[in-house]
Amino acid sequence: MRKNKKITVGIIGKNFGYNVILKALYKSKLFSIKSFCVRNKKNLPNFPKKIRVLTDWKKLVSNKETKAIIVAIPPYLQKKILIFAAKNNKHIFCEKPCTKSLDDLKRVSNLMNSKTHFISHMVNYNLAYLPAFQFLKKKILNKKIEIKEIDLEWIIFNKNRNKSWKNHHEKGGGILFNFYCHSLYYIELLFGEISSTKLNIKNNVKSNDNFVVGDITLTSGIKVKIKLLVGSLNKHKKSVHQLKIKTDKNNYYLLSSSTKNLNDQFQLYKIKNTRRQKSKRALFKAKPTKKDFRINPTLVNLKRFAASIHNQRLDRSSFFKANRIHYLLNQSVISSKKKKRVTIN
Repeated sequence: MRKNKKITVGIIGKNFGYNVILKALYKSKLFSIKSFCVRNKKNLPNFPKKIRVLTDWKKLVSNKETKAIIVAIPPYLQKKILIFAAKNNKHIFCEKPCTKSLDDLKRVSNLMNSKTHFISHMVNYNLAYLPAFQFLKKKILNKKIEIKEIDLEWIIFNKNRNKSWKNHHEKGGGILFNFYCHSLYYIELLFGEISSTKLNIKNNVKSNDNFVVGDITLTSGIKVKIKLLVGSLNKHKKSVHQLKIKTDKNNYYLLSSSTKNLNDQFQLYKIKNTRRQKSKRALFKAKPTKKDFRINPTLVNLKRFAASIHNQRLDRSSFFKANRIHYLLNQSVISSKKKKRVTIN
């Protein structure tokens, strides 16, 4: 395929597919949107006339003009679509964590691996590609600073008791697949491979009060203390997401967002503590926006996806990386059940 030729793509999934994927595709100008698949045509948003709206995902995937598909549906529904797409030689861009289990994803990955010609496959871990995360990686961490310890705190205050798939691990939701998998991805991207975990995990579907608490050890020996909480247990009744990177006992970098809504942006600060005072210097401040903050990092990933197709080279966020995230999730659960540290192979 010529590098200047637009890639014909079809989207499966109405919610994230319309609110984030479609808008990111418009901004990229690297893709030609052929079709959009929804469960039913009730309450449809306004689509341009050139986009064909379908209710049968097999018709979308099997269309010969469509070279790539984007799968933006719940993980428990993804496997059969991914297998059908692979058999039809389509490039695939899939929402995280990509299927609901390691076994499901291995089956898809093995099928991809058996192909004699190149098929690009990629998972949209978008949080790690927000501007503040990338600034931290390129401007701070690439300078090989000495890190003593990392604290990760992610609290989502939520009183809702809805029965959405997003609250069920068996459907690819819950605290592990909605939030913890993001943390695993960006920890390894920013700081290196994980060597062991020692965690306490609770997932209570009825109360929706869930947590992941404990520590993760990297191959470098650095410890990541983690506190991830979803529900109404938070006594302060507020949401926060922050990553504290300690360089010594008095100094640290702070990557933080209040995560009140989908417009919040991460900021990066350098904190210095002395006996007399505490100073806080802004290193990166995201520009205020009224748009969904997930659009731009998804756009970054879509550009990488297009480059992977044109260059016929898998991206670092391929299904094989997603396999590792699923493996880390499994080992984390084992660590919690056995109540001891588990080594990552």
